[in-house]
Order: sequence, then structure tokens, then C-alpha cells
Amino acid sequence: MNQKTEQQSQQNSPPQMPPIGGYPAAYGYYPQEDEINLIDLWKVLAKKKMTILGTTVLITIGAVIFALIQPPVYKAESILLPPTKSDIQSLDVQGVQGVQGVSVDSVYNNVKKNLSSISVQRNFFNQHNILNQLTSSKTKEVSSEQVFRDFIQMINISTDKKSKERGTITLEHSDPNVAANWINDFSNFVNTTTINQLTDNLRSAVDNNTRNIEYTINSKRKMAAQRREDYINLLQEALTTSTVIGIEVPLEISNISQSTQSNILTNNSATPLYYRGSKALTAEINTLKNRASDDPFISELRDLQERLAHLKSIKVDNTQLNALTVDQAAYPPESRIKPKRKLIVVLGFVLGLMLGIFGAFFSNFFENQRREEEEAVTV
Repeated sequence: MNQKTEQQSQQNSPPQMPPIGGYPAAYGYYPQEDEINLIDLWKVLAKKKMTILGTTVLITIGAVIFALIQPPVYKAESILLPPTKSDIQSLDVQGVQGVQGVSVDSVYNNVKKNLSSISVQRNFFNQHNILNQLTSSKTKEVSSEQVFRDFIQMINISTDKKSKERGTITLEHSDPNVAANWINDFSNFVNTTTINQLTDNLRSAVDNNTRNIEYTINSKRKMAAQRREDYINLLQEALTTSTVIGIEVPLEISNISQSTQSNILTNNSATPLYYRGSKALTAEINTLKNRASDDPFISELRDLQERLAHLKSIKVDNTQLNALTVDQAAYPPESRIKPKRKLIVVLGFVLGLMLGIFGAFFSNFFENQRREEEEAVTV
């Protein structure tokens, strides 16, 4: 039995290829039945054509429905540039400490900061009632903070890589008119906010300088009045002395004998005030007491008053200022950016075709397996 079995297995085994040139074959020989036959593949596809066609049609129809139910999204765009020198001329005030160096670049840098500022975006969100506009079709459970986060995700601010002065604001929305209006309103809001900040800084610097100068003037006036009172006291003391020793008219120092000088205590570095005589001292005391103002006798007072008058003359008109230049205002876009319905349908068709072909081969594989099992049971 064993010999017969071996003979039958040798007869059933495929013939071996003889070695070429006396050497064994470099690769094993495979029978023709194990190779992929394109004709068989085509037969399978032809056999399962309805499966392929049905799957492709169903998925393509699903892609069409998905593309149609997606809400359209439009993108509006606005282009910004730095302001001109004439736009910020009122901010360039000379002689005010703390506001020097106002330039086109510094003002536009403030604009860039405000464009990306969360606080500025939040103020715009609140003042323009964006919450009600975005939640009109949503449930009331949506928090205002989440709506605000969704809103700032809609705004995109970028700078041109070639020209850093050129800024772009884009906003995506289902309504093209709303998208354009929000961008234009937002750029105007940033412009107004920046101007208000700069003018507030200018007014604050002017007020601080004004207060400092006024404080200096008042201090000088108080000190001048105190010095005048002190000098009057000195004169009154000298008047008492001159009255006691009987000096009514000014004395010539050269006529005073050495003995007299030695008997009277005097200051060697200056002539004593009582040498001026009681009449002169009385007249000067009355003049100082009747002085209406010490201003003419205060040093640097007129310079301070001139600076104060300059500060009070500074007037800033916000309506004549611009922190940016709108090179291109946003307008309602005519075409949507998404969904790309043609692309969705094409991708759906390709996916359906691929799944249909995969399903055809999968179905054919199971049919062959079932057929082999039935043949094995029959034998």
C-alpha cells in the first residue's frame, strides 16, 4: 500500500524543470494554477458587476446628499496698510514729555496688537451684539463664552510675507453680507480703539505735564511769598536797630571811625541793613507789604507759564486721525469656498467604486469557499 501511494503521489506531482547548464534553478517553479490571471479577475468583475454598480451608485448618491445638505461658507477679505503721516499729525506733539516718538510704524504696531487682542475682539463681540446673531438658530444652552470662542476662530489675521506692512483680515460665514459687514466693522472698531488709546495717552501725558508745571509754579509763588516775609522781618529788625542808635539816613562807611565800628557789632562781609537808615527801611518795608504779586521777581516763572500755556492750547480732534489705511474694504463674496460639492461627489464615486470592487472579490471568495465545502461533502 505504501508503494502504491508513493507512486500515485509521484504521478500527481507536477513535472520538475531540468537544471540549466548543470546547475539547479535559481528560483522555485510555481505551477500555472497559482499565478494571478487577469482574465479570471475580469470574469469576477463581470460576474459581480451589479454588486459593483450598486455599491458605487449608493455611495455616490450618499455623497451627493451629503454635499447638498452642507451649509455654504463664504469668505470675505479686507486688506489694511499703515496710516499716512497726515493721518497721525495731530498726535506728534512737541514739548510734551511722554509722547515723543509717535510715528507711522509705532501707530501701526499698535493696530497689529489690537487686531490680535482678545480683549479688543471681546469688546467688538459685545458692542456689536454678535452673540444674538450667532445663536439665533441655536439652543439657549450654548454659553456666551463658547460662542465667543467660535467667533474668534472665524476671524483670521495674517501679514504678507513679502510686505510686512500689508495686513489681511478674513472671515468665514454662511452669509456673505454678514461676513463682509463684520470685517469692515471690525477694522473700523480697531481703528477707533487704537486712536482712542493714543489720544488718551496724549491727554494723560498733557495732564501730567500740566499738573507738574502748575505744582512747580504754586511752589515757587509760596516760596517767594515766604522769602518776602522773611526779608520784611529782617528789615523791621534793622529798622529797630537804626531807630535806637539814631540813624535816619544812609551812612557812608568811609565816614565811620574805626572806634565806632568796633563798638557796634557789624558783619565784616556785608554792610549792616540798619546803616541804610530808618527812613529807607520804613519805605522799603511798606513797599514789600503792599506788593500785589511776587511773579515778576520769581526766576524761571515766565518760562513755566509759557510751557503751561502751550500745554493748555493742545487740542486733539479724533475725527481727523486714522491709525490705519483700508487698502481694500471687504465686499460680499459671490462664490462659496466650501463645501466643494463636485469634489465631494467625485470622491464619493471613487470610494463607491473601490468598495464595490472589494465587495465583488470578497463575495466571490466566499462563494468559492462554499462551493469547495459542498463538493467535499458530496465526495
